[in-house]
Amino acid sequence: MKERKRVVVVRNFSGAIEEVVACLEGERPIIFSWHWLRKKVWRVIRYFDGNILKEGKTDRERVIAALPKKWRRCFADDVFCGIIQDLFDLLEEKNPEIFSKVWIIKNHKNLYKMIVAHVRAGDAVDWKRVLFALPKKWQKRWKGDDFVFRQLVADLLKLVKEKQPEFLTKEWIGENDRALYKRIVRNVRANGKPDWQRIILALPEKWQGRWLVGFRKDKLAVKLKIIYREYFSEQETWEALGADKENLYVLVAVMTREEVLIRDRIIDSLIKLSQNGNAHARGLLLSFLESKCSEWVIFGKLSSYEMFYQDMLVKINSCIDNFNFSIRFIAYLHVCLKKQAGSFSVPLRLDMDLGWRSGTYHDIYTSEEED
Repeated sequence: MKERKRVVVVRNFSGAIEEVVACLEGERPIIFSWHWLRKKVWRVIRYFDGNILKEGKTDRERVIAALPKKWRRCFADDVFCGIIQDLFDLLEEKNPEIFSKVWIIKNHKNLYKMIVAHVRAGDAVDWKRVLFALPKKWQKRWKGDDFVFRQLVADLLKLVKEKQPEFLTKEWIGENDRALYKRIVRNVRANGKPDWQRIILALPEKWQGRWLVGFRKDKLAVKLKIIYREYFSEQETWEALGADKENLYVLVAVMTREEVLIRDRIIDSLIKLSQNGNAHARGLLLSFLESKCSEWVIFGKLSSYEMFYQDMLVKINSCIDNFNFSIRFIAYLHVCLKKQAGSFSVPLRLDMDLGWRSGTYHDIYTSEEED
């Protein structure tokens, strides 16, 4: 005897929702649409069409909102569900080891056009939504942007380990592996330009320290002693600063004698790390010192002629590398720069009202001398 199918009798809204949930729990679809529900529980949908209305149409939003959260997240419009079903059928038919956007184009160009037209997040195609709508079996085989990036980093790391360059530049990559260079330029981009910073930061710290920017056009990188012994470690910087990392504001402005002492302590810690080769500590220190030198120029303590600005970073780095901690570094840097600038400065009236700072130039000058 054949088993008789259970006849669904829908009497109220809660009973209809229970029937929908029972269907979802039994079928366990990854995503589902209203059209899918109409095929599976047509009697329930007919109840919704006749009784759950809003402005003369079936109130789908109310129905979906009444479902458990895990099923609400699986609901999608009919077009998206159709796209995912077509992609799933294509994958099951071809059974590729890996697949990507290019693979979809080659095997089903019209499907790719549908994805580009209907599955979007802002101005870009929302491939993440497509990927997460597929079973995990196919999610693991996806060769997306993250996969490409990891592969590029792995290929670059293999190249530098093999060649062991003293310095690493984009020109060096192009000379030693033109194909890899083109892949990076084509696939790793930000703001319309190749994002070399993202690639380099993905390498081990040893190779980050060997990266030079504009090596051929500008010898400044060599002057700054960015050599193979350098590395980039933000964690080491914060550990060395200890509790003082909460007081970095003193690098911008000091008001009390205690803050001056904290500033000097922070500077000494950053100098020690810089001399050991920590590029992160050196960058943090340079950002403060360059601002400080500009302030000295404004208040007439240093020359403002053109050559001074051109060589400022080189001179500051030279002071960092040669400092022996026998005196305060701020005083040491000021004396060194003043001697190299030839002691020429632009005189300012001592009674000039500075406006944006309280007091006159004389007040500010004498207070900084006391520091």
